[in-house]
Amino acid sequence: VENLKNYSLGEQACRGVLQLDPNRASGYYFLGRSLELRGYTCDAAREYRTAIEKASSTTSPGFNVDNLVRRLPKLESQCSY
Repeated sequence: VENLKNYSLGEQACRGVLQLDPNRASGYYFLGRSLELRGYTCDAAREYRTAIEKASSTTSPGFNVDNLVRRLPKLESQCSY
């Protein structure tokens, strides 16, 4: 997502992937990443939370779950939900 530098397009691509496979943890992670890079921190945090949940059912989620678990509270602290 970061390499494209077109985060809106990255978001669309991730949403397309998730329509095909709604259990793909990496799809939620990269969707969250594209939202975060566009400044949508709370939306990103929700997608990251889903990515973590989906990652628990796979041995190879496609992202570093431990790093995301450590980062998530800081992101969520910026949200009012």
